[in-house]
Amino acid sequence: MIHLYHPLVLALLSFLAGLLPALRFAPPPLPFVFVSLLLAAAAIHFTLERSAADRRGFAIWIVLSAFAFAGAAAGAMAAGRAASDCRFAVPAGAEVRASGMLEAGAGTRSGDGSLPLLPLAAADLNWAGGSCRTRVRARLPDEAMDARAGTRVNLHGVWVQAPPAHTPSGWPGRGVFAGFISSDSVAIAEVPRLANPLLYLRGATEDRIRRLFPRHDSMAEALLLGRRERMDPAVRDRFTRAGLVHLLAISGTHVGLLAGMVLIAGAILRVSRRRLTWATLGLTWVYLLMIGAPASAIRAGLMLSLALLALLLQRPSAALPMIAAAGLFLLAIDPRAILDPGFQLSFAGVGGIILVLHVVNPLVPRAWKRIRSVRWLVESILVSAAAFVATAPITAHHFGTVAPIAIVANIPALPLMSLALVGVLSATLLQPLLPPLAHLCADGAGLAFDLLDRVASIAAAIPLASVEVNRPDWLLWSAAAFAAVLGSHLAPRVRLPIRLALATGVAAALLIAWPVFARGATGSLELHFLDVGQGDATAIRTPRGRWLLIDAGPSERGYDAGARRVLPFLRARGASTLELLILTHPHLDHIGGAPAVIRGLRVRNVIEPGHAVGSATYLDLLHAIEETGTAWIAGRSGRSITVDGVVLDLLWPDPETLDGVTDANQISVVVRIRFGNFVALLTGDAGAEVEHILVVRHPGALRAQVLKAGHHGSSTSTSAGFLAAVEPELVIVSAARRNRYGHPSPSVVRRVEEAGIELARTDRDGTVSLRVHPEATSRWERISR
Repeated sequence: MIHLYHPLVLALLSFLAGLLPALRFAPPPLPFVFVSLLLAAAAIHFTLERSAADRRGFAIWIVLSAFAFAGAAAGAMAAGRAASDCRFAVPAGAEVRASGMLEAGAGTRSGDGSLPLLPLAAADLNWAGGSCRTRVRARLPDEAMDARAGTRVNLHGVWVQAPPAHTPSGWPGRGVFAGFISSDSVAIAEVPRLANPLLYLRGATEDRIRRLFPRHDSMAEALLLGRRERMDPAVRDRFTRAGLVHLLAISGTHVGLLAGMVLIAGAILRVSRRRLTWATLGLTWVYLLMIGAPASAIRAGLMLSLALLALLLQRPSAALPMIAAAGLFLLAIDPRAILDPGFQLSFAGVGGIILVLHVVNPLVPRAWKRIRSVRWLVESILVSAAAFVATAPITAHHFGTVAPIAIVANIPALPLMSLALVGVLSATLLQPLLPPLAHLCADGAGLAFDLLDRVASIAAAIPLASVEVNRPDWLLWSAAAFAAVLGSHLAPRVRLPIRLALATGVAAALLIAWPVFARGATGSLELHFLDVGQGDATAIRTPRGRWLLIDAGPSERGYDAGARRVLPFLRARGASTLELLILTHPHLDHIGGAPAVIRGLRVRNVIEPGHAVGSATYLDLLHAIEETGTAWIAGRSGRSITVDGVVLDLLWPDPETLDGVTDANQISVVVRIRFGNFVALLTGDAGAEVEHILVVRHPGALRAQVLKAGHHGSSTSTSAGFLAAVEPELVIVSAARRNRYGHPSPSVVRRVEEAGIELARTDRDGTVSLRVHPEATSRWERISR
């Protein structure tokens, strides 16, 4: 039986029904607390009145209502705590001091040479505007690289604020991701081992792993301790594209393997069942607490505990109610865990395996089940496919990718991961007692790591192994899921395969047809000046829902704005095609993200000046254009492009200006966007000399409601004469926080403010979005985030 209507499952669903709206809208918690207590008391009263059997059924509904109101109370209180989190109050660039214990050691730099971000537990955080005791992340200087988990550090540095999300969210954020400390000095203090024995044990385990696994220490730490701070980004990306990144996080498989090793060892030593059960539970929970109690591991630990206790007490147990019990426990402790991708993936994966196998397993021919190897292969494929189907919408939502290759790649990868984990644990435990045997186990684990990495490399290299997708419409997916469930339960006398085919067809038809009908014309124009750091990227949505892009942001030192900011922004809004990509000039802060955009979306046309430069990024851009068959158009003054009533006039450069040019800024494509009576002017990095030419050439024709300041607000652009000719209502500056160029220039800011013009800045405001209405006046407004 699948136990869909078990009281624990219904209680979890009721709790979630109250929790999610309260987290989203943050109402006052007190009324919900009062009502939930009142309902709980009423449920107890009706349950105790055994004389009226019909009332006991009514009591079930009261209990479920009590859980719903309890969830709402928990969500409201969690939203209130998130809103008052002190880490969101620390201003960017503030001088901070912090004292706390490291939750992970640095050891060495990450695989790409960068310093890892390390978490500090119970840190005393102080800055000029306040102080609090909380958990923070810090980047330590080189002299503290030897510090291990459990070390107390006193830090001094600056607060680096996290950039705003590319897609604004109404859900409460996690304070630990509000920013981090970039430390310039650190003092290390010795602490007694018993000050925090779990962190001390974690630090000692880190030391052993680094001695035993010099080549695979970061993977061994990820596998055994759940620490991925030092993981080489190339390795992590390879596992992500292969759909195997879940193997590098602590999950139910890891916990089950470790508990199984304890049970096998106890059976060999002839330990009694009762003692062995309690020993397994004790050691499992010590391990879970030692690694920091991640949600996926706690879920597995709770399910294991309930299963072992049921076995010990000789009571029946079922997987789905145990999942529900684990979910209720975790959400009662931390209601915001429901928003964490790890929590969602863990519960969706296990729940999907249980539900899908319950439906599909009876359809497997009995002949296949009689042959052990065939049965193992079929079960492996079914489990992998079920986990993929259940988690694909979540990975699409959070990461913008799905990896279908994972269905196949998991078959060899899971046994290799199990061998590696057993080897790492055995080597770590044996190292103080039998060093030669420990090194033998480490060598075996190293071989398993090499084979696992090889599997990931092969899987990631397969075409369409990992597909970048748009963020799913959750209302649509919910409707499709409801249609599938309804279709599978209709006509119970119809054979199961026919019902499943009907349910799948209905859901697929809804998923395919709805976006076609939903993509209607809004009638308004949207301009989004994206926060891409020190660079430019402007996304334009036409009245009929088509997308244009002007510049694609920077790419340097491992940061690709095209992949990290532009593509997620566009995909989150359902964009799969760009009608036009204009690249104003071939500097890295404007074209750096373009290759990723061209390879990630279908781009019909690219316009750029055609000023050939020998940079690797420009050559990669040309290769991407050639690979994808994108049409290339030279950006020259006098050209106009019209898309859905939006006119883009190219005002610069002239053909002759490209001869002998030494500064690519001076041949920036200047774009005037017209929609009805609305005009926006985007000048790229054109300087004051070009601005003067445009003022002389187009007297009285440069007026625009919106002006994007040239060259990120540099003093070389947005001259007084140009500002007077444009007469904008809004000036937008695209620049990075605390950039080394000092953009925007104080003289430009002063010039704009003295003219009484509104100033918007991506370094201060994040992405700046405007909506232009289609009325005759072409009224525009800022879109609130």
